[in-house]
Amino acid sequence: MQQTDIVRHYLNLGQTVVVSDAASIHIPGLGSCIGVFIHDMVNRIVAGAHIVFPEVMQGVLPTMCAPAAIAHLFEEMKKLGSVPMYLQAHIVGGGTVLNSTAKNNTLGQRNIEAIKRELKSRRINLVSEHTGEHYTRTASFGLPDAALHVKMHPSRDMD
Repeated sequence: MQQTDIVRHYLNLGQTVVVSDAASIHIPGLGSCIGVFIHDMVNRIVAGAHIVFPEVMQGVLPTMCAPAAIAHLFEEMKKLGSVPMYLQAHIVGGGTVLNSTAKNNTLGQRNIEAIKRELKSRRINLVSEHTGEHYTRTASFGLPDAALHVKMHPSRDMD
């Protein structure tokens, strides 16, 4: 691969990736879900996850849930040589995209809180967040530029 080649990774629900070198991670469809990007700029490692639930749930892919997804990214980054004190995180999503008063309408906020709790427990510095509100987003983050890009989409009433 040439220096200018960038490998693009697209993450669907519950998917994660940890890469080094020139790569970009794209996470579409972030309504109440959270896109998490963690990077180590010193060792040039970046990780991403498309997280759906704030707590572990039976019968779903573990990385759909905040505790398992963050733990997985953290451990995989360390395997590639990342140093925890160099880690910085960006989170995107956690919106309220349904016009409803149902209890599950708080899922986005619960996801935001769970992700922040998991990052804090590992002493990962949260450097930016684009969360809440009433729209969906598509987010991307990559190396070598370490720039977060967020595109907002008007939400549709799905009730």
